Amino acid sequence: WAVYSEPATKSMPAIRVNLESTAARTLGEFPPEVRRVVSFLQRFLPGLDLNEIEVYQGPSMLPSTAQSTEFRYGRSGLVNLRRIKTTEVGSNTELQKKYPALTQTMIARQVAHQYWGQQSPPNSSRDQWLVDALADAYGAFYVRAGLGKDTWDKRIETVTSRIERPIIRGGNDDVKALRRPLSLTEPQKFSDISAVTKADYGFVTLAHSLRARVGQTAFFLGLDRLAQRRRNIPVTTDDLQYVFEETSGEDLSDFFDFWVHGAQIPKLTLRYALVAQNDGTQTVTGCIESDIPFGSFDVPVSVQAGDRDVAALVDVDKGSGRFEVPGRTGDVTIELDPNRHMLLYSRTVTKVDEPPVCGG
Repeated sequence: WAVYSEPATKSMPAIRVNLESTAARTLGEFPPEVRRVVSFLQRFLPGLDLNEIEVYQGPSMLPSTAQSTEFRYGRSGLVNLRRIKTTEVGSNTELQKKYPALTQTMIARQVAHQYWGQQSPPNSSRDQWLVDALADAYGAFYVRAGLGKDTWDKRIETVTSRIERPIIRGGNDDVKALRRPLSLTEPQKFSDISAVTKADYGFVTLAHSLRARVGQTAFFLGLDRLAQRRRNIPVTTDDLQYVFEETSGEDLSDFFDFWVHGAQIPKLTLRYALVAQNDGTQTVTGCIESDIPFGSFDVPVSVQAGDRDVAALVDVDKGSGRFEVPGRTGDVTIELDPNRHMLLYSRTVTKVDEPPVCGG
């Protein structure tokens, strides 16, 4: 080992770096990066109860191994760095797509785990997803802050695509490929769904879908309160729901029941008709149908007519939802989940001649 240490300061832990001798020239690069991550996290979260963070270089791995482990390590006071061996041209392309800033992601996620996973541990296996998703999310937020929104968009796009269009090797059975729930609170010890897929689903559901649902202010305020209240106390999924309901003022029971506990990704179809009115305007009458015939959730819909744009959440209950938008003039364009905040196997929008019968 080549070893380098920097002492603790008033607000920062000591940093000790252990690298292979062939990488010794980069020893001094890691303490500033770790401290930048800690400083970033302390903008949103309470102080870190840690005297030292030790960075060490683990064994190198192939791109295929990296794809299956995803760098979701979590050990108290430790940050594990690993090199990716490139065996042939293009072998790590998918990895680079998913992690545009691989080294920063490795470090930031594991430093975030000192909060979520160590300082606020999961209460049980049903809550493990929560601390994993939070560590992943704060690591990704750090990379976004340092490298820009494009890196965040690329990460979300790549992870979402992997979930919505799964690659099933050895068969094309639609039931196997699409109908298996990705429940975050059921351990599913005997499931053939990979841990990486579930971790990806938890990350997107929390950091993208739920953040959009409650809003930026409620999201970060809620997590700050959660970290304060559950400091050195096990945290549960119910704690997360409660604190977001508190900061957003919304009832999130349907969201957690459908997307967190149930996690059955639907296919959505929106059918709409334009009904002429006596005053020369049109009323947009639409139905949204889900191929999941149970549970409740809401989906954003955008109706554009001329220079007017109306956006709203439409409730879908037991597989069906209905909406009307009066007073439209000119050409009408409708988008289902326009900002792609939801995980959906398909989004289909169809114009019909007659007002659709919802649930029919």
